[in-house]
Amino acid sequence: MVIRPRSAAVPFLLGILPLLAGIVTGCAPETPETLATSPGPPGRATPRALVTQPVVALNDGAAPILALPIALSVDPRGAFVVADRSDKDVKAYGPDGRRLRAIGRPGYGPGEFVALATAQAYRDSVAAFDFLGARISVFDASGRFARALPVRFDGVAKTWSLRVVDDSLFLLVGTPMGAPESDLLALVRPDGSLVSSFFNRRRYFEGDPQLIQRTAVLADARGGLVFAALVGGDSLYVFDYAGRPLAVHPLDPERPLVTSKTLLKRNRGRPNDRSGRSVLDGNRIIIDLVALDSATVAVQLVRYDARQGVDQLEGGTLVVSALNGGAVRTLARGQVQGALLGRDREDNPLLLAYGSPAGDVHVVQRLLLPERGRNR
Repeated sequence: MVIRPRSAAVPFLLGILPLLAGIVTGCAPETPETLATSPGPPGRATPRALVTQPVVALNDGAAPILALPIALSVDPRGAFVVADRSDKDVKAYGPDGRRLRAIGRPGYGPGEFVALATAQAYRDSVAAFDFLGARISVFDASGRFARALPVRFDGVAKTWSLRVVDDSLFLLVGTPMGAPESDLLALVRPDGSLVSSFFNRRRYFEGDPQLIQRTAVLADARGGLVFAALVGGDSLYVFDYAGRPLAVHPLDPERPLVTSKTLLKRNRGRPNDRSGRSVLDGNRIIIDLVALDSATVAVQLVRYDARQGVDQLEGGTLVVSALNGGAVRTLARGQVQGALLGRDREDNPLLLAYGSPAGDVHVVQRLLLPERGRNR
């Protein structure tokens, strides 16, 4: 049996920045400084079980196989768009799973990637983000490079990832490394103009370099709401598109996480114990977050291995939550096989799982959701 490389689907920032090799969380919730924890609904409803449904197996044919998938989306024609961090390109598959084309390639020129961070279907095109190039590249429906958009704004942290929002905006997700006092999220229009910037965590970091280099940001937006979380944190944050805070809620109310901040403080700020083992090793982290309809979000949690890394495609805990009347409630929770990497055109979560022991076949799965909450 072929041994699969670990860290295959870990969010890009964890893979490209060695300083983040110890990102993690783990058991008592920590109340954020700037938002009040949203009240739970009257009575505690039991979260429903999760049900996954196979959609299609991806078939690369004679082309190079999908190696390190980091994002999955569906275009208006039903094609699956997958960002491949290893090959530094975007692979498109038809509704039947057969490879259609590869979009982009490694390099420094137009339509090329030095460090591909993510890619998603955008209208009838594809938008991809290069972390080191700090630009969004847009490719047309045939996969040809159309244009590039730089993404640097005063007061906004350096972008490490991107989400397409409602086919009309881009959500820039920043890294606190190098700019811990800056806004970590920004919404921009396709022409590059800024709509809003928000999610400043200066008070949380308290200038602690160990905490800063062990914290990443995950965020997504849909239908007027932005959902965000810190990798190494314990809370889900909800904002509107103007950046106004609406609610904050534990990422996993059933098994609350311990923050990296707490674990580091317990060890007097040192990242390793006396044996040299990371104090963050073995704890549970949020590893991806996908906004669904205008009020619902899915997050995936895994146990972090500081020595071998994490392969998200091996699965973990999935929690589906919804904003309802100003409060966040958990709709469903359970274990899944596969990586939460995107959503379909009906706003159902999409997972990508291994379809063979060698890891050379990937299967797209759809998560069937229970009744969702409503934003208003």
